[in-house]
Amino acid sequence: MGLLAGLLRARKDPRRALKKVIEGHSLPSFPEIAVKALRLMRSESAAAAAVAETISFDPGLSVRILATVNSAAFALRRKVTNLRQAVALLGMSQLESLVISSAVGDALPSAETRGYEQMRFWRASARRASAARMLADLLHPESSVEAFTAALLQDMAIPLLAHHGPKGYGELLEAWHHAGGDLAQLEQQRFGWDHAEIAHWMCDQWALPPELAAAIAEHHLLPCDDRVLVAPAVALVSCLCERDEVLGAELLVERARDLHGVAADVTLALLAQASARAESLAAALAR
Repeated sequence: MGLLAGLLRARKDPRRALKKVIEGHSLPSFPEIAVKALRLMRSESAAAAAVAETISFDPGLSVRILATVNSAAFALRRKVTNLRQAVALLGMSQLESLVISSAVGDALPSAETRGYEQMRFWRASARRASAARMLADLLHPESSVEAFTAALLQDMAIPLLAHHGPKGYGELLEAWHHAGGDLAQLEQQRFGWDHAEIAHWMCDQWALPPELAAAIAEHHLLPCDDRVLVAPAVALVSCLCERDEVLGAELLVERARDLHGVAADVTLALLAQASARAESLAAALAR
């Protein structure tokens, strides 16, 4: 209970709370070039050429963004060969989503450890993100970009916790992969917090958009929960986790039908397409 008591005292200070959970390790810094690019994109005077030039100063980030744009998840008709093309084709909103996603991928630990396999993690995240964007196109097309980003990064705390979390986290994660259950509930029962809460603190430290932070923080709540303030597509795809693709798909089909009137065959076709697109997107995000 000592850890829990300390966390409760630290709730008003997310950085202190996060540091306590990861046992003194520092959260990796958000890439400096990404911070500059995001700041520029959010300014009223943002120019495509200036944004592209800023991103180009980080070759690794540039390569990851171009690989993501050219993945099957974006289904572009022609290959994008430079950042200016990416800005012109995608627009600022979608480019901002890519910068955030790529920068987070750069900042997270990549090595495999107990309960964590990088490609398995990003494959599930990519499938969820692709499904969220297609569901958003049906349910709330005005926020499909935001749905993609939130769904992609819902579980971003898991790699950090697997590497630097408290003793026993890797064991819990491994047991969840084998036996199933609700990961957030298992975390709350054992540690007094869950990965969604930790991810929210990460968003705070990295100064990510508050709407994105809120969507990530609430992703494990059921779509019918009165507390859910995030877009329906984001809440719906939260059941698409790493450990059981079949069960997750069944839950998604059921919830999409019962809560939003989406026919089962439509959701199944959408999921098949999301799965087909996930591999190349995951490869672009992993390193």
